[in-house]
This record gives sequence, structure tokens and C-alpha cells, in this order.
Amino acid sequence: MKQKRQFTAIIERENDEYVSLCPELDIASQGNTVEEARNNLIEALELFFETADPSEIASRLHDEIFVTSLEVVVNQDYPDRCLSRLEEIKNVKLAIAFILAGGRAASEKQSDSG
Repeated sequence: MKQKRQFTAIIERENDEYVSLCPELDIASQGNTVEEARNNLIEALELFFETADPSEIASRLHDEIFVTSLEVVVNQDYPDRCLSRLEEIKNVKLAIAFILAGGRAASEKQSDSG
């Protein structure tokens, strides 16, 4: 008899794709969109349950999975990609601040130099 069971899906973007992971069984899949990655993971899980030996299911299944957030002290030596991303975020914040200020910062600088 078939039964339904809830599992966790963690989906993250990796370059131009999305990777989906079920941590309870350590089974992963991927897709071009979040929804495709999710659906492909469901299909992978269903295929696993259709073909796996009961002992393999028992050995892979982690009944307790906890998803939480962590605060971590990070070394100042970020990879270049992270530094450039932080710079992009900083530039966006500066642009938003400039727009919210009604462009006053630029006009004040022009009047100071003229």
C-alpha cells in the first residue's frame, strides 16, 4: 500500500540552475527553475522509494532534521566573488540613498566645487 510522507526540500541557486536536496535521505536533483528543481526532487524521491531495498531506506533515512539559522564570525579574506557582490550591494544602497535624498548629495557637491 502506498502512503504519503512529508520531507524537507532545500533549494539553492547554483550558477544558472537550482539544486534541490532532501536532507532526510541525502537525495538531490536539479532544474532550471525552483519549481522544476522541486518537481525533479519529488520524482527522484519517488523513484528511490520504488526501487530501493528496505534496508537501504532504513540506513539512509534521518528522522530528525532541524533547519535553523546561524550567526558565524567570518574571516576578512572573502573570495573575490563575495567581495564584488558586497560592493554591488553597497553601490545599490548608495544609489537608493541618493534617490531618497532627492539627488541633493550630487547637487551639493556641484555647488561646493563651483
